[in-house]
Amino acid sequence: MKNHVKKRCHRLTLVLMGLVAWTSLFVACKDSYPYDDKEPDWLGDNIYDYLDSKGTFTNMVRIINELDYKEVLSKTGSKTLFVADDAAFNRFYENNAWGVKRYEDLSLSQKNLLLKFAMIDNAYLIETLSNYYNGQALDEGSAIRRMTAVSLLDSIPYVKSDMLPNTTYWKDVKAKNGIYLLQDATEWPMVHLLQKSLKHHSITDNDFKVMTGIDREENDAHIFQNKVIERDIACKNGYVNVLQNVLVPPSNMASYIKTKTELSEFSNMLDRFCAPYYDRTNTINYKTYLAGRGINFTDSIYELRYFAKQGGSLVYPNSAKIDESLLLSFDPSWNSYVYQYGALQSDMGVIFAPTNKALDDYFNSGRGRALKERYGNWQAVPNDKLSLLLNRHMRESLINSIPSNFHKMVDNNSSPIGAKPSDIVDSLNYVGVNGLVYVTNNIYPPDDYVSVYGPALFSSKTTILNWAIKQYKYNLYLNSMVNSYAFIAPTNTALSHYIDPLTYGTDDPTVIKFWYDDSPAAQKVKATVYHYDKATGMKGDSITTIEEDAFIKSRLVRVLDQSIIVGDVKHANVFTDNYYVTKDGNFVKANNIANIEGQSSSTVVNFQGGDDIVRNRHVQLSDSGIYHQDNGTTFFVDSLVQTPFQSVYKVLSDTVKYPSFSAFYDLLSGFPNNNVFLRKKNYYGIDFNVKFFNTFRYTVYVPTNDAIEDAYRKNIIPRWENVNKVTDPTVKDSLVKRLERFVRYHFQDNSVFIHPSQHVNELYQTATIKNDSTDSYLNTYINKFYRLKVETNQDGGLDLTTEYTGDRDAQNNVKPYKVSVIKAGGLYNIMTRDYVFSLDPSSLTSYTTTTYSKSEITTSSTAVIHQINKVLRFE
Repeated sequence: MKNHVKKRCHRLTLVLMGLVAWTSLFVACKDSYPYDDKEPDWLGDNIYDYLDSKGTFTNMVRIINELDYKEVLSKTGSKTLFVADDAAFNRFYENNAWGVKRYEDLSLSQKNLLLKFAMIDNAYLIETLSNYYNGQALDEGSAIRRMTAVSLLDSIPYVKSDMLPNTTYWKDVKAKNGIYLLQDATEWPMVHLLQKSLKHHSITDNDFKVMTGIDREENDAHIFQNKVIERDIACKNGYVNVLQNVLVPPSNMASYIKTKTELSEFSNMLDRFCAPYYDRTNTINYKTYLAGRGINFTDSIYELRYFAKQGGSLVYPNSAKIDESLLLSFDPSWNSYVYQYGALQSDMGVIFAPTNKALDDYFNSGRGRALKERYGNWQAVPNDKLSLLLNRHMRESLINSIPSNFHKMVDNNSSPIGAKPSDIVDSLNYVGVNGLVYVTNNIYPPDDYVSVYGPALFSSKTTILNWAIKQYKYNLYLNSMVNSYAFIAPTNTALSHYIDPLTYGTDDPTVIKFWYDDSPAAQKVKATVYHYDKATGMKGDSITTIEEDAFIKSRLVRVLDQSIIVGDVKHANVFTDNYYVTKDGNFVKANNIANIEGQSSSTVVNFQGGDDIVRNRHVQLSDSGIYHQDNGTTFFVDSLVQTPFQSVYKVLSDTVKYPSFSAFYDLLSGFPNNNVFLRKKNYYGIDFNVKFFNTFRYTVYVPTNDAIEDAYRKNIIPRWENVNKVTDPTVKDSLVKRLERFVRYHFQDNSVFIHPSQHVNELYQTATIKNDSTDSYLNTYINKFYRLKVETNQDGGLDLTTEYTGDRDAQNNVKPYKVSVIKAGGLYNIMTRDYVFSLDPSSLTSYTTTTYSKSEITTSSTAVIHQINKVLRFE
């Protein structure tokens, strides 16, 4: 009998091969099966008869009979069935997750799962399973999943309360003894890993080994991690494929992670993002389903759902909206997972699940220091911080996450993940119905954790700063791993004393205390304004509290910009004392910073802005100290590094403090029509601003009074008293322009400082344009800005070489015209800042009006001033 059946099946195989050849001009997703509606006269065996006649599939035949599927599998039609023989069942009874020791122990729902999950409603050869219709187009070779005949109602698990998550969302249902709980209310697909699809997606045998823990050979076929040992047995109503082991329906990724003790910490993290949702539809359907079998079901069915952007819930069980920061990338229990840029058949999700040891090692290592300092353990990390870590370990596409491409993987911010095949514990990896779980002995922290932003994100001392960083999207900047930064992070204490530049030059200066209103209706930073005594630096009585977004933003953004040093406080990758430029073009002086490598705190390191230097004040580190992050160093400070309040005008016009600047100032102030200093509508500053400054950083070289007088005597420039005596407007205008071009040549783009760690040898543009084709010493072209060559000399000062070509040696060669910065007397490295405000500060009559609350700091330019021994010449 067995030989007779075998011959008939073999005969059908030959017939089908001929049919396949005949239909080779056509492409179909399923086999072109000719006997869906009729059978050939000579064909007498169907799937049921084949299994029954073999004698080695008695367990499967018993299941078919008890579920009344004999007629279904005996009729003509088209099915694809994956079966296990009795030897496989014997192994199954010895060890299985269900605790079943013999056939008689199988429940009805388990029998349903063993049969229906192994059945596909269509006839497919193994390799044609790799094809599917994507809309109207056939997609060949890309399918790795397909729906089965299993129904949700085939198995509604009853979960005891002690097995439910221990979070607030589960409190009410845990009060019961247990609940009927669907792990997900979508259908369970089958995953088939076949030669054609593996090749299509460039998944190598080495990849397969890492992914599944299985060594495969060419043309091997696997259903999940279960090998097909006999394939494409053709019968009149479909195909039979024999598996190496019993196909127990795998769970989804979240359910698998929950079963592994090695992943319990990660599973507990996921549990914090799920809740039970009453499932009315399936409750009614299940009642009807059981009523047909004479069973009266009176309970309720719940569905476990994760808070997730894809496939999950966007609302809590009470219908309240979930904040986006508390959403996972996708629901890890979503059985019918669909990649947003693909289809169910062609892709599935991935989770990199760190072991408990990996998570503990990170938390207790240097990289996790800021996290541990704030929270103490993983359980205390808030959900909005934890979601960043979880989403970093959740990948939306398996096809984009194969081991040979780990080095190409990036997150949603295009930041490299950093996973390596050697991280993977392949013996624990799992192919679930909705994706692949890579068990990893490493973790891949999000940029928010390991960047210079991380300490501010976690610390209770920086809640205001953290709010501002997220509110104004500065986390995207600070999280850049292709750059390095020093982040001088102001604590809440530091931000309680912000001197408002807009009122600083008035008779009633103010200081602002920023504070975070954590009431449910607010959840934002507000600003309380106080009177301020510049002489004592003390805060006076409060005036008003401002909530205007523009007011707060314009000031906090300035704080952020002047707290970020691009490139870290390093020179040649070594921590070095120096002047460092901040994001907004200000400069910060770092002191005693050379020996902080590896240190977490220091009482010596300090910083100074321009105003700090004026007042001989040093900004010390807070108790939290120093954090060495992956893209730089974070320093916590309890007072703000104070940038200059003095403008270029203020310094040059202060003839009492800087008497040797007076001649240059008189020259600048003599221009008609505000050619250098101005104060106009929409360009208001603390006092007067340099007209040609444009939100950049500059150097101003100020000749001594003697140097200016020497230039007058040598007729290099005319005196204003002589210019103003000229009556011919054309001549007078030419003299004014000559003086303006001379003056502007003393204003240089880019700030250059004198410091032992700073060595300069560069060409810099000035503010004077070359308007002719005559030769210049530095070979500047016409219509380009004249330049200066700036070099650090042997004494640590600066020497300037100009464009002037008027001096000749004995051989009539041009002698360079050199000027030096004067170090004696200390009139160098004087920092200034020209602010631009949205209104005239002097027009403010009250700080309680909307005029002030709507005021903004528009922009600013910075400059450093040096005294030089001669005037600068270019012609």
